[in-house]
Order: sequence, then structure tokens, then C-alpha cells
Amino acid sequence: MNFKKKFHFLILQALVLPFLVNCSREEICSTQIYITPKQPLLKTLILQHDEKTGKYQAISSIKPVNHNDGEIDFFHPYTWTQNGIINTRRCYLEFDMSSIKTNAIIDSAKLSLYYSTGQLNITTFPLKTHTGDNELMIQRVIEPWSAKDVDWVTQPNTSLKGVAYVESAKNETQDFLNINVSAIVKAQHKTKNYGFCIRHKEEEPYKITLITTFKEANPERRPKLEIFYHEDK
Repeated sequence: MNFKKKFHFLILQALVLPFLVNCSREEICSTQIYITPKQPLLKTLILQHDEKTGKYQAISSIKPVNHNDGEIDFFHPYTWTQNGIINTRRCYLEFDMSSIKTNAIIDSAKLSLYYSTGQLNITTFPLKTHTGDNELMIQRVIEPWSAKDVDWVTQPNTSLKGVAYVESAKNETQDFLNINVSAIVKAQHKTKNYGFCIRHKEEEPYKITLITTFKEANPERRPKLEIFYHEDK
């Protein structure tokens, strides 16, 4: 053994022997190394837009059908009669989800809709609370639409896949919180996000649901979308 090899051997002995003295053979043989896998980076996106950053509109089936409600203060999906004619109203919301990276994985999502008090001071609007068997259905919009131009004739198509159903209100001023819209948001993220259509499951008289829009004065009671997702490190 030359001098260099002997020197290296002595160093190795100095490092290993103390360990051998303090540990039994069984302990040495059972020593294992665990490698912790990379954990996904969990994130939450909370969207509660105002009238400038959010997109919203409502349309009606009654003539003239080529108009919408403009910059409305509150939503009221409903089916009622007006001068003996049945009128059905549907509402649209679109949240800006562009901050979520395309390679992110959506874990879940929930939508909260709040009872509106905006109609209380409108003397020409007689309905002030939720009324009738007002079970809602929330659908994914699958075509682009313009808040300025959308109407009953030009309303965008919607998907029947992943529809979220919301049971009828249990009281007249109920909020509808934490609606599971995971399937819709996952599909929006994978394809295109054109928002939600909010309507009644059965569009027959007489029913109405009164909820806020992005124009609601109280920012905490505007429609809210919470998205839970993760990204690989």
C-alpha cells in the first residue's frame, strides 16, 4: 500500500470506527434513507369582482326579446306573467380566472350568491323576496357573449354536463353559499371560460330568486367564486 492510499485508509477508519463502536450491527443494517416527494403548491383564488372587473347580464323571453337589462343592480332569475304573458329571465356571470396558470390542476371550486336588497326601494318592482319553488341550476356557458349585446335571441349555448343544482330557498331572504361548481370550473380551465348561466331548473310560473350582481354596493355581498388548485413545484 503506497503512502497516499494508506493515508486515505486511515482517514476512513477515523470517520467510520466511532460509528461502529456506538451502533450495533443490527442497527447499521436497518438504517434507511427516506426521500420526501415534492409536495404540490396549494393555492386559493378568491374572486369577488366589481362592475368594472366582472362581466354580468340578464335577459328576458318577453317581447321585445332583442334587449337586455343593461347595468342592473340585482339579478332576478324568474318565471312570471306580465300582462298575461309568461316572461322567463336568465342571468349570466363571468369571473376573470386568467391568473391561474394553464398547467395548474383545479381541485375544487365553490360559488356563493347573496340575497339582494337592491329591489326593496324600487316601488315599481313588487317582488321583494324569493318566491315559489325556486330551485336553481347553474350551467357552464360554452360560447362567448357580450354584456352589451346579449339578449334572448343571441343568448350563448350552455352545457348540460356538470350542472350545479341549488335547492329551493328555505327562507325568503336566504343567501346561497358554497355551491359546488367544481365540475364547471375544471371544464372552464381546460377549455375556455365563458362564465355561468343562472336560471331556474323548472322555468314555470310563479317563481323568482333575488340575488346581487357585481354592481352591489356592499363588496362583501357580491357574487363570489373560490377556486382551490395546485401547481407542481
